[in-house]
Amino acid sequence: MIWREILLQLFSLSSDEGDEHKWVIPSAVSADSHKELTVRQIIQHFGFFALDAALEDRILTFFTQRATLALSNVRHLQDPTDPTSLALDTESHADFLAQLRFSTHTLMENQVRRLSDQELQTSVSAFLDLRPNGFALHQKSKRVAILEFNGLFR
Repeated sequence: MIWREILLQLFSLSSDEGDEHKWVIPSAVSADSHKELTVRQIIQHFGFFALDAALEDRILTFFTQRATLALSNVRHLQDPTDPTSLALDTESHADFLAQLRFSTHTLMENQVRRLSDQELQTSVSAFLDLRPNGFALHQKSKRVAILEFNGLFR
């Protein structure tokens, strides 16, 4: 219920000059109705990718960008004798693990490793099967914003 109210508020605040909205929030249908689609359904609904393979390639690029950013944030914690090993305290470990979620790498016992092809495919599928709280579409630029309020994409 609270997500629906937040989505409706976002929709009301997104108005541009005139009646046209910069962002449309199709998931905020009304105060009584709320649509939850998977990420794949959202992207396919607007026809951004003609083929699943093109969509999955774009998701892999997104995962690579997330991994690059996460790894750049912990370079200072690398073991000089083994660059795949990190000196992480409990808080840093949890933060880094969250940053690696939906990326091309994983962390096991303070060792960073690239996911296998099978693990990457499983992760891409899991990402596309997520049901975010909502989504918004910027009509002019044809961008979609995934709206998630529980730290899913932290």
